[in-house]
Amino acid sequence: MGHSLFGGAGAPAARASAVAEVLVGAAEGLPPGQRILLIDEETGLTQAALTEAGHKVSLWRRYAGKGIVGRPWPAAGEADVVMLRFPRAREAQAFALDAAASRLVVGGTLFVVGANDEGIKSAGDRIATLFTAVESVDARRHCRLWKATRPAEVPTLRGSLEAWKKHGTMDILGEERPWVSYPGLFAQGGLDQGSALLAAHLPVLPPNAIVFDFGCGTGVLSAALRAKVPGVQLQMLDHDAIAIIAARENVPGAMAICGLSMGALPLWQRYHAIISNPPLHQGKDRTLAPLTELLQAAPSRLIDEGKLILVVQRHEPLQKPLQELFLNVALLAEDSRYRVWCASKPHAWVLAPEAPAEEAAEERPRRKKRRED
Repeated sequence: MGHSLFGGAGAPAARASAVAEVLVGAAEGLPPGQRILLIDEETGLTQAALTEAGHKVSLWRRYAGKGIVGRPWPAAGEADVVMLRFPRAREAQAFALDAAASRLVVGGTLFVVGANDEGIKSAGDRIATLFTAVESVDARRHCRLWKATRPAEVPTLRGSLEAWKKHGTMDILGEERPWVSYPGLFAQGGLDQGSALLAAHLPVLPPNAIVFDFGCGTGVLSAALRAKVPGVQLQMLDHDAIAIIAARENVPGAMAICGLSMGALPLWQRYHAIISNPPLHQGKDRTLAPLTELLQAAPSRLIDEGKLILVVQRHEPLQKPLQELFLNVALLAEDSRYRVWCASKPHAWVLAPEAPAEEAAEERPRRKKRRED
């Protein structure tokens, strides 16, 4: 396919590298043999440096990534030090600080780091809701590092994922339903304009159709499709482990997996439809990586009559990349901000296996047979 969907990852990668450098610097003054909980530092550089220095490091990463398992809450066990990469959303900040306090020993040290353009400069007041002796101790690489202490009493501590559960309602195709959400989820766990437009234009599918919901969030699109096709078999995926907890509660009986891409699902699985409001932001940065990976994987994951149905903002250049992959591309709906695209019938060259000639020769008869079925 063309290059129109390939964007650089410069800004997020640069921030992550700077954050790691600041955290490694903070660890230089620690006594040896500390139990350190490292939260949402994604490069692996900090963990390697801490381990080499003789510390016992445990990880909590809410979001799945390449080689990274997303988990909704840190594993049990006390930490002498917690190092937290501060989230950007305020609700997610409060949630992460609470999780950190729940694992930190009394008198233990909290380090909070973030980039200046992500709001870290004003983090002190929020940290002070749970911690004492809050001070800014480092500022470099366009980042800031805060240090604080875990007090003996934290009256506002919730201390568990369950304590953060929010109960509300969601309008699913005109019907108000009970709905579960948690802090820091896409659209604050509600119904965004793009998902609402796609939900209103979901395809008519046969009974027992198998559908994959990529970037499912709390499960809005899957719930809407189930309301429209009661017998549909749903498989959902999101990189946010907490979104998956909510989706399982909101769409009971559906399969929900925390993962980064379709590679988290069995290679043999084929779908009548793939639906998605794909995540196009990483923090404050726009990223097309999830959408690009979805477009690359989708053609070989659809049955012969299967459809890929996506909603994206109007300015996203999606039509040409879809036409490079599929014979049939149609605009199903649009409003002032979003467009819903439907694509089907992948080009033959897209389905050709990327393998050595002898392996490809073995694969082609199976593909041909599947198409004849």
